[in-house]
Amino acid sequence: MSHKVTLLIILILTTGTGVTSSQEPERSDIEHPSPVRLFDLLADPAVSESVMTTANAVANDEATDTVEPISVIEPETEETTSLVAYGCDIAPSCSDRCGTCTNCCEDPCYRRCSPWYGYAESVFYDRNNTVSNQVLVVDENPFPPAPLFRAGDFNFDYEPGVRAVLGRRRGPCAECSAWEVGYLGIFDWNDSAVITGTDDRGVAGPIGVAVNNFTGAERIQLDYDSELHSIEANCVKCRPCGSNGRIEFLGGVRWLSLDEEFNLLSTDDQQSSTQYNVRTDNDLVGSQIGLRLRRWFCGKWEAELESKAGVYANWSEQEQYISPDFLAGAPFRSLRSDDDDDIAFLGEVNFSMVRRLTRGMSVRGGYNLLWLEGIALAPDQIDLTNTPTSGSVLNAGGSLFAHGFSLGGELTW
Repeated sequence: MSHKVTLLIILILTTGTGVTSSQEPERSDIEHPSPVRLFDLLADPAVSESVMTTANAVANDEATDTVEPISVIEPETEETTSLVAYGCDIAPSCSDRCGTCTNCCEDPCYRRCSPWYGYAESVFYDRNNTVSNQVLVVDENPFPPAPLFRAGDFNFDYEPGVRAVLGRRRGPCAECSAWEVGYLGIFDWNDSAVITGTDDRGVAGPIGVAVNNFTGAERIQLDYDSELHSIEANCVKCRPCGSNGRIEFLGGVRWLSLDEEFNLLSTDDQQSSTQYNVRTDNDLVGSQIGLRLRRWFCGKWEAELESKAGVYANWSEQEQYISPDFLAGAPFRSLRSDDDDDIAFLGEVNFSMVRRLTRGMSVRGGYNLLWLEGIALAPDQIDLTNTPTSGSVLNAGGSLFAHGFSLGGELTW
């Protein structure tokens, strides 16, 4: 409408009416129409109709010549759609750096072109006690003596440790999409018990009668300690799992060490103390395979499930001795040992939730399981007989099940 009004005024000011009227004075007498004259002209129906027709025609020509801006919308690829769905920053240089293959080993956000990754966690593991349940300490007052403590009575609490993984991606088209190394350590599982009495506590079995301080004792202390360390190296090969996750196949080698110690100290206040000490070492070396599933949720959350298992060669060893008692200066049982190599099994399952904080930093926490079979446990080597060969045979048929929680951080760079 503004175009029409403008044109109307211009036409009136420059040409007058553009029509002939019997009541209109000669146009030659009017060089600059006054406002009153303009209103008079507009009041004439013929003049008004003619001017409006002309204004409409001009306005239509303008509308025809007007070109509206056209917005060009780039087609969305599947990758772009996935990235946008997670609220991620899309770096144009990402495809240049990562190549033409889709790197399913990296999440769909900031880590697509980060070759290095790793995490470190504090872990808290509890473990079971599956050793043979033989009687170790008795009350000597009744006959036969009454059991007071068995090897199976040791009870472990959650103990701290560390787990760390460092990896480097090599690209999705490589034989191994990534290489990674990992460490797991539980530093000190331990439990202790103290049995006290009045000259009526003793060690069970024939050894309790043969060793002076193992009978008629006032105090018997028992300690059980163990620690675990593991190092592994894996080749990681990944496969896509839709647009929101990935599947990684693991294959590699692993070494695990489980060292344990059992100690019994029996004290007779009228005489002295005698110690029975047992140590075991397990060194597992072998190959493992595994599977890792990872899925992204809501842009910032990730869920990870990992399982690994392998068959290992276990080089195990045990050694033990009984220190001198009150009546002898030499050890009652000199150092005796045995070793063997056999087959062992190791399985592990870890579930974690990951929360992204920044472009390359996340926090993670989870629940973990560890299972060992075919190992030598220190209490299983206790031999309460009293023969020349007592304590000289290795028993490597034990098992261990541990579980616990983890909390730590994750970095990519």
